[in-house]
Amino acid sequence: MKKKLLTLLLTVFALTTCVFTLTACNHQHSYTMEVIEPTCTTGGCSNHTCSCGDIYTDNFVNPLGHSFTNYISDNNATFYADGTKTATCDRNGCNVTDTTTDIGTKFSNGLKYALNSDNKSYSVTGLGTCTDTNVVIPSTYKNKPVTNIGYRAFYDCDSLTSVKIGNSVTSISYDAFFFCDSLTSVTIGNSVTSIWDDAFYSCDSLIWVDYLGTIDDWVQIEFSNRDSNPLYYANNLYISNQLVTEANITTATKINNYAFDGCDSLTSVEIPDSVTSIGVQAFSGCDSLTSIEIPNSVTSIGDEAFAYCDNLTSVTIGNSVTNIGDDAFYYCNYLTNIKVDANNTTYKDIDGNLYSKDGTTLIQYAIGKTQTTFTISNSVTSIGDYAFYNCDSLTSVTIPNSVTSIGDGAFCDCNSLTSIEIPNSVTSIGYQAFSGCDSLIYNIKENLKYLGNSSNLYLYLAGVEDKSITTATINSNCKFIGSSAFRVCDSLTRIVIPNSVTSIGDWAFAHCDSLTSIVLPNSVTSIGSSAFGRCGNLISVTIGNSVTSIGNYAFNFCSSLTSIEIPSSVTSIGKYAFNRCDRLTSITFADTTIWYRTANSSDWQNKTNGTETNVTDPSTNDSYFKSTYSDYYWYKK
Repeated sequence: MKKKLLTLLLTVFALTTCVFTLTACNHQHSYTMEVIEPTCTTGGCSNHTCSCGDIYTDNFVNPLGHSFTNYISDNNATFYADGTKTATCDRNGCNVTDTTTDIGTKFSNGLKYALNSDNKSYSVTGLGTCTDTNVVIPSTYKNKPVTNIGYRAFYDCDSLTSVKIGNSVTSISYDAFFFCDSLTSVTIGNSVTSIWDDAFYSCDSLIWVDYLGTIDDWVQIEFSNRDSNPLYYANNLYISNQLVTEANITTATKINNYAFDGCDSLTSVEIPDSVTSIGVQAFSGCDSLTSIEIPNSVTSIGDEAFAYCDNLTSVTIGNSVTNIGDDAFYYCNYLTNIKVDANNTTYKDIDGNLYSKDGTTLIQYAIGKTQTTFTISNSVTSIGDYAFYNCDSLTSVTIPNSVTSIGDGAFCDCNSLTSIEIPNSVTSIGYQAFSGCDSLIYNIKENLKYLGNSSNLYLYLAGVEDKSITTATINSNCKFIGSSAFRVCDSLTRIVIPNSVTSIGDWAFAHCDSLTSIVLPNSVTSIGSSAFGRCGNLISVTIGNSVTSIGNYAFNFCSSLTSIEIPSSVTSIGKYAFNRCDRLTSITFADTTIWYRTANSSDWQNKTNGTETNVTDPSTNDSYFKSTYSDYYWYKK
């Protein structure tokens, strides 16, 4: 009975509510939908609202949760321990971060080691049984430090793609990574102080060099040659994983040889007053470098220090520089201004070009200048090596009568140069002084190309019109036979050199395979390097009695030459002068007074520290020059 009464009451209540609702809302509902997007921590849904106030919710979506994908190292992982890496949530507006383990480097197993002579340290000497392509060299082995990567340790390891060198290593030996042509990445520990010859030779795939020390430490590493510096191949330097674009050196006392050789990423460098020297090719090939200021503390700038800096436009040289090496600004195509401090006692600038302080030597013309003509000052007596090399703008250069010497490559590759006169005052012209001047107008006579002046059109013999020439008679007014003048004229059988000629240039008759005899008149004083090299059918050579010097490789590979007499006028003979003259059996010295031999070119030039050698026996001399001491320089005082 009670149940029936309850049911009746509920029915009445529902009918009453329905009637009330129909009475309160007598329209058709129309809802507006609002979408609530889910976030990392809250869910999403759709809210539907009618103008009458009626609301309902559907399309529920769970919270998305955080998303961490771009973890960035906190740079605290090392060779020895794991570190951390951190990511910020990827979702828009969420700044929640997450930190996780950044796995440290794991050392390579199976590498081959050798105990060093000090019995306190080890060298890595080879790959051993290690199969890693990404090699990590540890700082210790058998509880002793690993201090060296040995000679040819990874020579020709084609599989090697990266190498990390521990902080205990102080030196990398000769050829250590020679021909590792798959190597793309090198990390160098902060204790390395020397890297020897060709350590990274032909590592052509390198794109990454990371040094774990400071920029001041890097510039003081001793690189033996350019192939010992991996930067030469990689072109980009990183210091502790940061690309070096601005080198702000602060404490270094020197910038060593090859320090930034080939560093394309370098756009500027700040050299502090602590630096006293800039080494050989220190900034060679830094294509992005536009200007350089050398402070007053620097006293020397090495050979080719800024060579091939294609975008270098200005150079400022301090007051203490006393030595600028050969070709220091070679091939700086956009260089327009060289400025030297007025208090410098060795150098000065005139109109943005570099001269010796007394103005007698034009050292470097700023080849980026756009002017088409240039007149050399009457104070100049010497035009330096490569002074105008690759200057595309000049069409005419006037050389005054004061000039006595023109250096090696002085006007080489001046492609727009059409006119130049060599005055009679000139007594020496260097190797390839006018080579590659494709627009230069020569004085042509009997198939030979000369340069000279209005009073002597034939002063300098530059070359031949047609290399198939068979005979040649040099003009009697010719003073110089230029470098490579008859090179590879392999049909030349006869040459007449007049008594006016004083010098035979480097490679002047090299590879003249049909030449069988040569007579050098008494006017000739010097025979250049490789002047008759590889004249394989040359049987007879007569050297005039005024020759004082015979250059390196002068008669190299003259395999048909059987004997030669050195006149008493000769005081200097270069290395390999008679190398591979296989049929030569006799070298006779007209003057057998004391001769000296030396393996050092500087001692040869200065005529010091040589070993006294007896040259009285022609057959013994033959053995000296062809085998025993073939790579030595010879001189007499």
